[in-house]
Formats: sequence, C-alpha cells, structure tokens
Amino acid sequence: MFVSRLVRAGFALALVAILALALMPSTEAPTVFASDKLNHMLAFFVLAGGGRVAWPKVHPAVLIALLAAYGGAIEILQWAMGLGREADWMDFVADVAAILAGTAAGEVFLRLVSRGSAPAKA
Repeated sequence: MFVSRLVRAGFALALVAILALALMPSTEAPTVFASDKLNHMLAFFVLAGGGRVAWPKVHPAVLIALLAAYGGAIEILQWAMGLGREADWMDFVADVAAILAGTAAGEVFLRLVSRGSAPAKA
C-alpha cells in the first residue's frame, strides 16, 4: 500500500513538473536531450509507465486517453501563452507514441511483479 501511494505521489509530482517545464519560456526551460521530440517522449513515457503502475486496475485505454488529453492541453497552452513556445502537432504525436510505449512498459512491469509474487506451484 505504501509503495502504491509513493508511486502515485511521484506521478502527481511528474505531472506538475512537466507542466511547469512545458510552460516556461523556451529559453529558460532545461532539457535532457538536444531533440525536443525526445524530451517529449521521455516525459510522457515516464508518465504513462508510472500511471500504469500506480493504477493497475484502471483500464489502459483510460490512462492513454487522459495522458493524450494532457499532452494536447499542453500544446494548446503553449500556443496561447506566447512565451516563446509554439504548438506543434508533431510534439503531440511524440507524446502519444511515448504514452503507448510507456503504458506497455508499465504493463510488462506489472506482469513481471505479479509473477514474482505468485505462490510457487508444487
């Protein structure tokens, strides 16, 4: 139960941090990769994998839809705020690709963990 709460808190923190980074003026925002698309993919892979692990009983399609809406909302906010950011549909495509991959990775993790905790068959 504690681990689940910890993962959920990490997920919420990641949501807030990614939003803050995405809405910073482009000249001030730190990056991990030189490629903007790779930065998007890293952020949304982590969110999707973490979300899948944090809420294993939620259908993956719900997580995918909610994170895709979050990514779309970020693009709209970047366009509307005028802080040197631009809305880019290819950023959204990168987000969705990473959401799908991260959800799959989270699913694999959950299956591996459930195998390890299953009682041995005699």
